[in-house]
Amino acid sequence: MNKFLKKFFIFVLFFCLFFGLEPEVLAAKLKFVQISDVHFSTVREDTSYKLLARSRELLEDAVKQINEMKNVDFVMFTGDLIDQPNVESFEEVMSYVNKLNAPWYFTLGNHDTTDKGEMTKSKIISLLLANNPNLNINSLYYSFTPKKGFKVIVLDSVIDEKSVSTGVLTQDQLKFVDFTLKKSKKDVVLIFMHHPLFQPFRVDNHKLTNDKEFYALLEKYNMPIAVFSGHYHMTKIIRHGNILSVSTPALITYPNAFRAVIISNNRKEAVFNFLFYETGLKELQKKTKFIAYQKDRLTGKPNDRTCTIVIDKKRK
Repeated sequence: MNKFLKKFFIFVLFFCLFFGLEPEVLAAKLKFVQISDVHFSTVREDTSYKLLARSRELLEDAVKQINEMKNVDFVMFTGDLIDQPNVESFEEVMSYVNKLNAPWYFTLGNHDTTDKGEMTKSKIISLLLANNPNLNINSLYYSFTPKKGFKVIVLDSVIDEKSVSTGVLTQDQLKFVDFTLKKSKKDVVLIFMHHPLFQPFRVDNHKLTNDKEFYALLEKYNMPIAVFSGHYHMTKIIRHGNILSVSTPALITYPNAFRAVIISNNRKEAVFNFLFYETGLKELQKKTKFIAYQKDRLTGKPNDRTCTIVIDKKRK
């Protein structure tokens, strides 16, 4: 860079900061994809509302679409990556997700593990470490910084003692969240877990049992916080002040979709752009729509799918 350009750049930077302007070059940007409830299966016949025998095709199509996107920083699978908790399914699904061009991460779902049998949580950690070079973990809750200005927290909401659809965040995890948030007050915080913070509709035998305690913890902080989940197979975005609860539908059931999210962390605000991607396998989507219950609830309203949400950093 010659002296003239260097002086010009410094002048522009000073001008923007002095007058409170925020050109795009000064904003931190992050783009990621969330896929939930893949329910990858080795079965050869469909026996329920989930097209388990077509799970390979649906996942393959999603991976293809994501690889065609530009500037994806990471992909997050928010639970129920497999339908039945066995090593065979988990190892086979790795051959599909490892075709992603972007780094990928994983949150545990209630279908991924069992209190009895081979797929214990420690076994899942060992399988992840063996198949994902992006991970260096010793538990299923952890945090990382994908880019400056952003903090990602991954949580394990699956109950240890028994195989149930309800979830819980242990006290150790709540302390971990509190500790991480205290160090991330200038960041946009993204939390990923299988069970939603706010139920997209009321089904108490699927809920996070200590959701009020978790919300009270998050409410102590003023930075933009978004909690991304699946589990309900529903499309819903709920906002309370600086906190977003984002429920993403299942890949295996109608509408067979996933999300891309682009976030700008500006000086005064965070801008969330939500994009909605449906499977390209339209004949399969027609089939899942035909057998789906409460189709409109599954797809949500237009603003639950594609929208822009601005969170002012100075307001709760």
